[in-house]
Order: sequence, then C-alpha cells, then structure tokens
Amino acid sequence: MKRIVALILSLTLLFSLAACGNLAETTSDTGTAQQSSGTTTSQSTASGEKVKIGFICWGYSDAESRTYVRLLDFAGAACGFEPVYATFTDMESIINQTETLVESGCKGIITLLATPTQMDICERSGVYLTQWASEVTDPEVSAYLEKSPYWAGYSYTDNVELGKQMVDELYKAGCRNLLVAGLSAGNAVHDLRIAGIYEQMKKYPDLKLSAEFRDADWRNKISDAITSYVNMYPEIDGIITSGGADGICDAVVQALVNTNNVGKVKYACIDVVDNTAQFLEEGSLTACEGFSCADVVWLAIAMTNKVNGWDAKIPMSIHTMGCVITSLEQYEQFSKYVMGENVQPYSAEEYQSVTYTLNPKASAEDLCALSAASTLEDLTTKAKK
Repeated sequence: MKRIVALILSLTLLFSLAACGNLAETTSDTGTAQQSSGTTTSQSTASGEKVKIGFICWGYSDAESRTYVRLLDFAGAACGFEPVYATFTDMESIINQTETLVESGCKGIITLLATPTQMDICERSGVYLTQWASEVTDPEVSAYLEKSPYWAGYSYTDNVELGKQMVDELYKAGCRNLLVAGLSAGNAVHDLRIAGIYEQMKKYPDLKLSAEFRDADWRNKISDAITSYVNMYPEIDGIITSGGADGICDAVVQALVNTNNVGKVKYACIDVVDNTAQFLEEGSLTACEGFSCADVVWLAIAMTNKVNGWDAKIPMSIHTMGCVITSLEQYEQFSKYVMGENVQPYSAEEYQSVTYTLNPKASAEDLCALSAASTLEDLTTKAKK
C-alpha cells in the first residue's frame, strides 16, 4: 500500500488537470509491455489460448510490486491467463501503456486509476478494464465508466473499517485520549480511514480526541508534530496514523523514543513497514494493518472469465479485508502465510474454483466470497489446514 495512496492522490490531480486541458506535456515512460516470465505451464482457455491480461504498475523493483507479479504469475499459470506487465510515470504514460497493451493482444487491463480515455480505448477494441486498490470516487468518472459494457469494476479494501479496527485495538490497550494524524483532506483513502476512526470513537463514551494533525507534507512534518502534541497535551496516551509507510511509522516511533513515551503512548498505523517486527517487539507499535495484495488476481480472473463467456454481471466490486497485526507472533504469521517472500496466500485450487473454464458453475458471488476471506485469521487458518 505504501505507494498506492500517494500515487492515487497525484494521478487524481493530474487527471483533473487533464480534464481541464491544463496538463503540461511530459516525457513519459512508454516502454514496451512485457509478458510474464513465469515458466509454469498455464491452463488454456476453451479455445486453447491463454487470455492476456495487462497490469499497469509504477515499476517492479520494490517488495509490493514484486508481490503483485508473483501472485499474478502463479494464478495465471493455474487459471489460463497470461499477465503482461507495463509501467507508468504519469497520466500520459498510463494512457500510452493502455494503447500498447491493447495492441499487444490483451483482453483485459488492470490499472491503478481508470479514466474515461482508457475506457474509450478499451471499448473500441473489446477489452475489459478494471481498477485495483480503490473505489472510483469521482461520480462523473464512475458514471462514464459504467456506461461501457467493458467496464468490469474495481477492487478495494474497506478503508473505513481499517480506521475502526485501529481504534478498537488502541482502546483495548487502554488508550482514552487520542492524537489522530494523516494526510491533508482530499485524498479519498486517507479521508475514509480517518472517517472510520472518528465513527468508531463514538462507540466509546470515555474515548476523547485530544488533537488532530493533517498536512499535505506530513511525511516531513510528522516527527515534529508528534513531539509538539505529546508535550502540549500530556494526557495523550494513543496515536493513530492513517498510513505508516514512506517513513511515517518510523518517524512517529522515533518521536516517541525522543520524548521518552515508548510504552506510555500507544501507537497504531495502517501499513506494514520494514521495521514492523522490531517496533512490535520493543513495544513502540501496538497495532498495524497489512494486506494480501491478491485483489489484482481476483480482477484478472473476473476478466478472464468474461472473455471466456462467463455470464456474471459486471461491473463487480471486489472487497478484500486488511490483516490486523498486534503482536510479533501475528507479524510472523503475516510474513509466513500472507505477504512474505515466495508466499502464495491462495492455492491454485482456490483460484481455479472460481475460474469459468475450469468450473462453469462458479458465480460472481463465489469469487467475491473467496476474495473477502482475507483477514489474517482467515489466511492463517486456511494455510494451516
């Protein structure tokens, strides 16, 4: 999740500018889309051919993007689709890569931010389009996309629920006076998470908001802000940040260390970071949320199914759950069963059970039910069977 939030914000801004005719010309990365390098023999479609599914990502060198590749390659080999990978740097390159993927024979495309321009490109060629990691929040864009028979929908994690869960964990840890911190208003992901925080706080009459910090440059200001607030409001005994990556979690923990508040002030964040295990062990982090990243696979299977004649109604909304982590043991389970190196949170048989060519009785409801079973408890219990 660490890049997704920032990229959605920046791309949404770029799209708004483009819609007004103000997007400056840029030099974009329109490198040739590359097919999966996986060597596993794939299941074939009814016609004996694999369905090409394009995936447009920011790159493929960090842990999160490599996870998407690992999951797509594995599921594609099992279910009869072939991932084709492309990268973007800005809105222009997303459009260019959409055209390239269509020209390369892709029958479905997964994008981080779906636009009317992409929809037009896909509809002209009979190619399905989906958006991963978030709902389409712009009502005008949503209405435009839904007019097309090739708009297959989106995946999302319930950000309101993520915020609620972090409140519950801090309350159970004894917190009664919270500092809430996040990106400034205007980013749908952060806004929804913070809305969930405030909604859940109403559940506890003795839980109070001591302070709120929201800033567009919170990454660079969060450490000083935390230091100032815990000194100004000594009653603060809990902190929630609507994200933890890009140095946020590390900065908050360092501020707690510098003010001698580790253990006195509990901290919860949404995201798993490189130092999560250390922070949990030393007690500077009380709770966090991780993600399976399998939502891109469910979208790919849904589009592959449609290409092969599946009669399920689209667009679909594929809902996945976060993984609440409150201990080193749970973090180790998360690394072993959900998102560790070489980990597959779902088996080939599970993916195949909702693949139309392999199970013609599979329904959209079956696929959505399987994708929703994605909490840490769900995935750990299943893996141990």
